[in-house]
Amino acid sequence: MTRLLVRAGKLPYQRADAVTTAFRNLTGTNVGNMLFQHAVVKALSLSDSQIAVNGFGLTLSDADRINDNCDALVLPLANQFRPRFASRLTMMAKTIRKLKVPVVVVGVGCQTDLDYDFTKLDPIREEVKDFVGAVLDHSNSIGVRGECTAEYLKSLGFESVEIIGCPSMFMNGPELPPPSRIDGFDRTTRISVNISAVGEQAHFSTGLAKMGQVIARAVAKYDDVEFVPQQRDSLVALLLGSSRQTPEPRAIPRDTYEKLYEAGRIVAFVDPRTWIDHLAARDFVFGTRLHGGIAAVLGGTPAHLIAHDSRTLELARYHEIPHVTIRSPMIDHDPSEIYDRSDYAGMLSGHARRFDVYSRFLRSNGLQNVFTDGDGGAAFEQRMSAVQFAPAIVSGTKLHRRIPWVRELFPSAANPGSPLTQ
Repeated sequence: MTRLLVRAGKLPYQRADAVTTAFRNLTGTNVGNMLFQHAVVKALSLSDSQIAVNGFGLTLSDADRINDNCDALVLPLANQFRPRFASRLTMMAKTIRKLKVPVVVVGVGCQTDLDYDFTKLDPIREEVKDFVGAVLDHSNSIGVRGECTAEYLKSLGFESVEIIGCPSMFMNGPELPPPSRIDGFDRTTRISVNISAVGEQAHFSTGLAKMGQVIARAVAKYDDVEFVPQQRDSLVALLLGSSRQTPEPRAIPRDTYEKLYEAGRIVAFVDPRTWIDHLAARDFVFGTRLHGGIAAVLGGTPAHLIAHDSRTLELARYHEIPHVTIRSPMIDHDPSEIYDRSDYAGMLSGHARRFDVYSRFLRSNGLQNVFTDGDGGAAFEQRMSAVQFAPAIVSGTKLHRRIPWVRELFPSAANPGSPLTQ
């Protein structure tokens, strides 16, 4: 039996309701994290594997437990190479150096601007070098999201770098459903939009205010536009029955946001399975959220990504997800025109090849996967089918009126003048 420990908030087949998810921060502040974490767990769920999760922290106090109880530590990561993550990179590096087991980093990325300006990352140069060096002492290579991160790490002197994309795209291994066709747009076309949060995570982003105006025009023209937030504080606001705009939808004009809120068209998910299934029933998805687009792709719904920084651009390029940058005049066009200019041929035709790269990366680092070495994920899916996952939280739910203690769990969120602790 191979014992694997994975960085994630919960195992995919563990049910958690919305309040528990928010209170325990099982999403790591963004449900998009769950998408790639769950994809990694599925890929590694062979019959002779025992998988546990470690949460999101990795500290020196974890080292002995990890050494005694697992055969490998698997770290599905995201945009961890960013200035505000410096101290955590340092702690992770110190902990990894104390480990006696292999450490496999899957899908880490840097975060800078659309021009891939690495000078913006100078403040974390030494922390990144320390972390990557520690990882490579415990593995054959480090798996990165795309061209930008690979170039960045090579500029720091590292050669054992492999571009593997985002594991979320390989939720079903070498298979990817072709997006459904839209014969024509009218007022009833079912459109889902998403937008990134202003603030630290968007420190190197451009154009989020412009994206907010794009959403406003779509809401004015189409009758069935919904906004799907991904962040924990947005979920908490919905749980509290609050229509205040958290950092995520802050770039959306207030009147547009209120219109969506009152119409019950703000929908937040706490599990990837319900998220994907919901988007599978929509006609078109677009916005700046990478995993908002990938969730649609996995559901067979056409999606278009508006890239606003290096992290979104490098992954869109690698997976050939239809995209434009926020700087493009095309984003001012009607959603129907954005759809018409979306070409999914490369995303589909190159998917099996990209999966093969991902599979070889895992194997070279001592990990097998269910798609090439097992049952294709059949046992995993059977286990998932037995779980009744928590439903989405929809604006206007006002859950706190039925469960008074919900407000007590999130006192800072209940007070619009103080930020939610994350």
